Parts: sequence; C-alpha cells; structure tokens
Amino acid sequence: NVPEKKAKDALNLWGPKPVNGCRNILVLHQNFKEYSAIDDEMVASLSFEDLPQGFDLVLNGHLHWRDEQELNGNAKFILMGSTVCTQMKPIEAGQKKGLYMYDSEKNETNFVPLVVQRNFYYHKLKFENAKFEEVISAIKKEIDSELSKENLLVPMIRFRLLGTLAMGLNPSDLNIGDLVEKYAGKAILNISKDFASVSFKKKIAELREMHKSKQSVSSLGLKILEKTLDEAKFGNAFDYEKIFELLSEDELDKAIKLLSKDE
Repeated sequence: NVPEKKAKDALNLWGPKPVNGCRNILVLHQNFKEYSAIDDEMVASLSFEDLPQGFDLVLNGHLHWRDEQELNGNAKFILMGSTVCTQMKPIEAGQKKGLYMYDSEKNETNFVPLVVQRNFYYHKLKFENAKFEEVISAIKKEIDSELSKENLLVPMIRFRLLGTLAMGLNPSDLNIGDLVEKYAGKAILNISKDFASVSFKKKIAELREMHKSKQSVSSLGLKILEKTLDEAKFGNAFDYEKIFELLSEDELDKAIKLLSKDE
C-alpha cells in the first residue's frame, strides 16, 4: 500500500519470491492499469505483467468491486472488493458483496455472498427538453420499481440525470428534497444533475461556429439573443433589436420603459 506512482518501483525493490513446496499467496493493496480508465502513473503504475511469477494466488484490495482474472503461470488474481457498498459506482450495482474461501490443498477459491447485505441500484436517466415534473416522475417510477424487489436492508439508489431541460429551467431549481423526504427510511437516494454541462457544451459549440464567421461582438450578441428568444417562442413580442441596442449602450431604464410599453 504505497503511492501509486511508486508502486511498480516498490514491488521491484521488495522482490517477493515463492517458496518451493508451499502454497504461495501474494497480497497487495494497489490500483492496476487494467482497472483504470486512463493511462496515468499517478492513478496506476502496476500492470498484471509486472506481478512476479510462481505465486498460486494474488489478492488485491483498494478497489471496491469484485473481479477475477487468470494470470500467466496458472496463477489466479482476485480483486476482492469491499464487504459494503461505499462509492456507489455503476460497476457495483448488481454485484453481491461477500468473502472468499480458499482451499489451500486443492488451490481453489470460492466466493461466499453475505446473507444480509444492502442492495445498490444505479440508474442513468436521459431527458430532452424536459419539465421538472417529467424528471421527478421518471425518478419516482424507478424508485418504486426497485422498492418492489426483495431488499433486506434499506437499499441505496443512485441517479445520474443527463440531457436537457425545457427552455428557461435551471437544473439548480430542480427540487429533490421532497423525494428524499418521501422515501426517507425506505431508500437512501443519491441524485446527480448533469444537465448544465450538456447545455454548456452546446453553447460553446454554437459560439465557436459563430466566431468562425468573423462577426463583430455586437453582431454575435444580437444573433445569440435572437436565437434564444426564438427557442423560448417569444416570437415578435417586442422589438428585440431596439432593446439590444439600448442595453449595449447601457440605457437600462429606456429598455425597461420600451418593454413596458410593448406589454
């Protein structure tokens, strides 16, 4: 259990070797490149190919899900995982927690799930121009579905909300407090709202395209306003060009009076 950047060097310096005529088990607590989404030595410098030969079993901690791999030389690599769900990652959803029993005479391992454990469910929900009530309804539907299953303990349910909301709706205004209160004692909820990032990327892409046309800042601003009003279905509710001109000249009072007159 050393800093990931130094793990490979530390293993080489340690240089564990199997003992002839014995069952040999190597125990580590590190990340491995095979389980990392990015190739970065700060995240993982060890790989399966760096493991010493001759061991019957390699046990690894650190990561919280389970996995088993066959290594060269007939060795088995077991990522044992935690006995409780702690990180609420998608890979943990549906996986049972438990213990491994090892028969050293037969050199066999057997996973034994815990009889009583907390279920974890993960849902990724994507919306398009959705209203708040649509989002809340979709979340409730999934929660009720999971609660209808056999749950010996109060289950954990995580939601990741993606996509876009209806024009004018701010993700921060989506109230999930009522949901948490409604299902208190029945479910442990974790809800992440990623609507803003999708909208932000879309706006950046639009600005880049507009920038390529070499228009002035004023022209770009007017075009963005026109597009936004059109998406919001304002139509010709007011003279937006005149309003924009007044605002660009810092004539806020005149702009407000003009809007009041149009109303």
